[in-house]
Amino acid sequence: MYRGLYTDKSNLYLIFSLPTWLHSKVLMSVVCQIKDAALLDHCGITEKWFQLRNEISSRENQFEKILSQTGDIVNTSKHEDCSSLSQTGNVNNYRMKSDLFAIEFPFMMDSQVKRLSSSQASHDKISLKESSDRKRKRKKQRRINTNADVKFISDLKTSLSDLITLSRNESYLTQDTEPYQRNDLAKSASQIHGCGDLFQLLCENLDMHLNTGSHYNETVPHDLNLGDQFHYSAKSLVGVCVRNEDCKLVKVGHDEFLIPKRCSFLTSSFDYFISRGYQQMITSQGFDLLVIDPPWPNKSVKRKKSYATFNELNLKSLPVHQLGKDGGLICIWVTNKEQLINFVKDELFPHWCVEWIADWFWMKVTKSGVPVCDINSSHKKPYEQLIIGRCNLSAGQVVTRIHKTLNNQLVEKQREKEMSPARLPQNFLIVSVPCSLHSKKPPLSDVFSPYLPPNPNCIELFARNLVPEWSSWGNEPLRHQHSDYFEPVLE
Repeated sequence: MYRGLYTDKSNLYLIFSLPTWLHSKVLMSVVCQIKDAALLDHCGITEKWFQLRNEISSRENQFEKILSQTGDIVNTSKHEDCSSLSQTGNVNNYRMKSDLFAIEFPFMMDSQVKRLSSSQASHDKISLKESSDRKRKRKKQRRINTNADVKFISDLKTSLSDLITLSRNESYLTQDTEPYQRNDLAKSASQIHGCGDLFQLLCENLDMHLNTGSHYNETVPHDLNLGDQFHYSAKSLVGVCVRNEDCKLVKVGHDEFLIPKRCSFLTSSFDYFISRGYQQMITSQGFDLLVIDPPWPNKSVKRKKSYATFNELNLKSLPVHQLGKDGGLICIWVTNKEQLINFVKDELFPHWCVEWIADWFWMKVTKSGVPVCDINSSHKKPYEQLIIGRCNLSAGQVVTRIHKTLNNQLVEKQREKEMSPARLPQNFLIVSVPCSLHSKKPPLSDVFSPYLPPNPNCIELFARNLVPEWSSWGNEPLRHQHSDYFEPVLE
């Protein structure tokens, strides 16, 4: 019988020191925490996010009428044989497919697994290391670790070891795994098509209309509230700020998407967003937390064509002053490329009038708590960095935000007096089993909750999924909300 966050106890994580019978009642993404590290349950928290109050409407005639009137771009590649969540009966709870998080063993190439699983495994381990060393020597010489790097890695290992040991002792992480598994379930799940590039194409169409002087934007409302209607054309969701109150399953074209409660999102290109789109998302009090996940230039992304990247200098055009509030947190995900880290801290943050305050790290581990690759490797790291700053709108010559009035300033000052969030740690380690979908980050709501005011306003930029009670912008914020990525939760 289904109990708690997963059907399998080995997939659960330590939930503080609560008795076993309470584990199934706790539905937070932060499920285990020590002083300087926290363990997240990414898959489990999605069950809380997607509890439907109503099933999808069966008004197919209205749906077909919408398509015929709009001449919409639709995803027809799997229309006939797709597995629809709306056809699963009276199920009202859903979560992301557990196979997406079936990371049983550290990441390896298929050739490495084949060698290691052979009858001469012990010999192959040696030859594998030698082979890897030879390959690395052929590549450009990488930066040698400095004393600071060595200390950082040592501290990282200590925090990780303490957290994993605590979780394993409570049997919420497995002690070990079967040797030389290839994470086949996770690899297969990562190939799910979803809606493909549907919304990217529609964003390009919108830009084309605007660049040719078309009045396309004048025919579309700036806001759209998802009410009782369950059928929409994909085109009607592009270039408008969509707001939703209750969690629901909606049809867009021939696709289905799960929309979490009390969220808003804008689907548009970068140029549209910085020129006018951001104004559709501005709140009266500004955002307390901005999370930015840019499409950094990356050889792996370029090779796999996972998404379009752009020059990092374009980030200076983001309207951080208009979206953020004075004293609000600005968080930006970066790769482990030293050049990009220095760019954010030394160039981008000063340009935004943002003061650097912390470096957090996300460590990706297997279901047994082992890093997905060697932490000492100079080639590929098992962690990503989250650089955190605080918005200082009073510094330098900053244009006043258009949404700030004198009354709002007084309200904000009173609000700041009433709340006293905890002091943000300068270094912190987030640990979780990663989703096998490319570049999908862990949920941050619960991690940042102690450092934000009550009921904070949060937004993610370059989003590829939605979060309850958050705003999201990107050219495909619905991509990972597609029903293909979810499964029903059976009681």
